Amino acid sequence: MIKAQLVARTFETRNSAKSILTGDMDFDINLDAKLLAGKAAGICYMPDDYLSEGINDTEKCLKRADLTAKNGHYSTWEHMSVSILFTNIPKIMSMTLNNLKYYAASEKSARYTKMEDTHPLCNNKYNKWLNKFKKLIDVSYGDILSEKEIEKKAQENARYMLSVFTPTTELYTVPYGRLMMLISYLSITANKFEDMRLFSNSVFKTKYAKACNELVDAICEALKIDRNNLPLYDKKFIKIPLFLPNNYSKSLEKTPMIKKYDYFGDTYTYTYEGSFAQLAQAQRHRTLDYTISEIRDVDAILPKFYIPKILNSKLADEWIADLREIYKENIIPQAYMVNITEQGTVENFALKCTERLCNQAQLEIALQTSETLMRYYSLTKSDYAKQYLRGWVRVDICDDKINGVRRRCDCAYNCTNPDTLCKYKISFNDNTKDI
Repeated sequence: MIKAQLVARTFETRNSAKSILTGDMDFDINLDAKLLAGKAAGICYMPDDYLSEGINDTEKCLKRADLTAKNGHYSTWEHMSVSILFTNIPKIMSMTLNNLKYYAASEKSARYTKMEDTHPLCNNKYNKWLNKFKKLIDVSYGDILSEKEIEKKAQENARYMLSVFTPTTELYTVPYGRLMMLISYLSITANKFEDMRLFSNSVFKTKYAKACNELVDAICEALKIDRNNLPLYDKKFIKIPLFLPNNYSKSLEKTPMIKKYDYFGDTYTYTYEGSFAQLAQAQRHRTLDYTISEIRDVDAILPKFYIPKILNSKLADEWIADLREIYKENIIPQAYMVNITEQGTVENFALKCTERLCNQAQLEIALQTSETLMRYYSLTKSDYAKQYLRGWVRVDICDDKINGVRRRCDCAYNCTNPDTLCKYKISFNDNTKDI
């Protein structure tokens, strides 16, 4: 069961709303948010300054706040932020929150900590492969990496065996108004997700819908919100942005499948295959947009799964067999591959490169970022984009042919935490002994 606890909030420094109305110094977070929203709305029309009587009149503030909410003007409600500590939140719900951009999140790391699933089969496979990866990495890099570094990289790879519903812990800070929107479309999604043509796995849909309801209940309990009488109702975004696939329209269930095509200019759109684990990493680049859809291969009996590069063909077969065993139990492992559609500007893609073209990054996303960079540079017809990306690729100046991708520390990035492998000139995009 998801638990939520309010651990911090912003508020108007001069007073708390409840103390104005009742003299009670205990705060009412929802009333505080409403009054601050009303004051913010009043700024647009104020004849004097923020401290004037017209702005601060309590009754007028409350009316303005209700009016802005009714008309769908939610920005005034976003001046107050709340920090909620979620425990036992499923990984996929954390990914849902992290796809909203306007937030700050600190989440339990699957790289630095040993994870535990709610399903015994996932735990057994996780522990099995954790030990295997330790041995494999030790054989290849035991003379270079410390025991702690080997443990970290082994955990990063073993976590692909865990379910997308693996419970985790996350501290999540978000504007109050955006949180109310989240509650609204989580509730809508909980009621309609099973009908959407997003994933063919009905168990995933049922579990996701249940998790949506649990998360809403937990938030409402933490903030003392009556779920049946929410202070805001979202009229603008009726579906979770993560699940706006390439065939999205206002009436998803009745429209034909429409494909987004790859495009590389000053802005870009690119769809590639990646695991849920990679998607979770990519989402943290809040300047870029990410949506997912199911890989629809009519010839495939079972879904695709990510295979760590360090596994030889025999171990890769064993890896896939274990993942299929998990999948047959109606569990979606984090190795499950989906179509990821990434969109943004060339400047913000370059920012992604400063984070992911690095030995410290998850290998899957480092390699995918490298591949996207090469494709972007090769296919763009924009001189501006090509010039902007030139610092990130190794090119033959004579014919503009790409012969590799640089790590961030080889470009205009001052690294303060080099990986041990960097000292030995071993790069994430070397094709040997990848971990």
